Amino acid sequence: MINSDHSKKEIAQAELDRRGTVIPTLEISGHAINRFSERFMDKWDKKVGLYTFILESASEALKMAEKGNEKVIYNGMTFVFDFGLCYPTLKTIM
Repeated sequence: MINSDHSKKEIAQAELDRRGTVIPTLEISGHAINRFSERFMDKWDKKVGLYTFILESASEALKMAEKGNEKVIYNGMTFVFDFGLCYPTLKTIM
């Protein structure tokens, strides 16, 4: 709710603040994790967990993103982002 233009995002933010919830710098959708596991497991450096590897790769790709461009090619993968009001979401990996 806080990452979209929801009418009650201020209430949601207040509740997250009350709980001490840390807002992510990048959210990864389940779809993106599934797509990675179906197509790019050979790229996974197993020194870290799968989620962490995807997060680190997506964060690097995000650094290369140009404003308004939701698709970024990095390390042979196309990362597709949705830029919300507070933080980006990795929607899928192609």
